[in-house]
Amino acid sequence: MRQVRAAHLRTLHLVAMGTWALPVIPTLLFWTNSVPFLVFVSLYANFVGHFSSWQAARSEES
Repeated sequence: MRQVRAAHLRTLHLVAMGTWALPVIPTLLFWTNSVPFLVFVSLYANFVGHFSSWQAARSEES
């Protein structure tokens, strides 16, 4: 198997974190009193997971 460098993982998680962060504001504005608010909770969990992975890849690189 090909070994993945920490810089590639860091970039991947940074892009994924940004992708999950984009729908947060519309979700908070329009869906706070409905079932899709649970979607926000899931988006937040994905965002935080990628953020922590990005931080780990950054520390592994240095």
